Amino acid sequence: MRRAAALAAALCLAAAPAFANLADDAWEAFARGNFAKAHQLAEKPARAGDPRAALVMARLHAAGQAPGGTRDGAFAWYRIAAEKGNAEAQLEFGLYLSAIGTPQNDPRLAADYFEKAATQGLADAAYNLGLVYSGGNGRRQSWEEAARWLKIAAARGQIEAIYNLGVLHQEGLGVPRDRVEAARLIGRAATAGLADAEFDYGIMAMTGEGVQKDPAVGVLWLRSAAAKGNIVAQNRLARALSGGVGVEKDEVEAARWHLVARAGGLSDARLDLMLEGLSPEDRARAEAEAKAWRPKARR
Repeated sequence: MRRAAALAAALCLAAAPAFANLADDAWEAFARGNFAKAHQLAEKPARAGDPRAALVMARLHAAGQAPGGTRDGAFAWYRIAAEKGNAEAQLEFGLYLSAIGTPQNDPRLAADYFEKAATQGLADAAYNLGLVYSGGNGRRQSWEEAARWLKIAAARGQIEAIYNLGVLHQEGLGVPRDRVEAARLIGRAATAGLADAEFDYGIMAMTGEGVQKDPAVGVLWLRSAAAKGNIVAQNRLARALSGGVGVEKDEVEAARWHLVARAGGLSDARLDLMLEGLSPEDRARAEAEAKAWRPKARR
């Protein structure tokens, strides 16, 4: 923390002149992956106090693309841009401050910067502030405040906030317990491709919680979440396949998903028994398919 503070003090910031064009050019170079050019263009306006140029410098340091780039350097530049009122920098500075086990960790200050960015309309900041209130790390724990900020983020289209708000409605935390509204929100997040939401919505469809019961639809959502690496979805898909629930019974495919989930740390004694009952040929095929499996891209 002292190193970062010393670095920030050494920058000798003055009142920023009109450096907007240089900052724009630096952003363009950064977006194109021309990091040397971005650094060249951003350094002067950043040192003069331009917050957008300072944010470019922060991201260059964070990516290890600035000469002598360090985490302390990124922290110092994020702080400068955040103190100048840049919402994206306030969010990213807050994330640095909330990182557990680092010298800069300061949950209370992180929450302050999340709120500064959220009040400027940044949905990701409102989402993170909702998480702060739900966990009580940096602010007093409050499900009502968590729900309030998640609603703000969800209204701005933040998918993780939509999902988490659905979970709050499912459990009745900070909002009325409403399984239909929970299913609507979780389904929206699932449709956007969020693996955890796909799993939850799949279970809802299989059990009829908040939606019409349709095990076949539920299995489709479980497949999608399982393919993205959700180990609980992999386990539940294996169970559905082993019992022919919502899908044609297929013990070899069930064994494959069971082995994938087990490799991820989720055991299941019932599926272990099914695996033991397979023929040597079927078991070898399931093991080979499990070994070759790789997760798809996920949110």
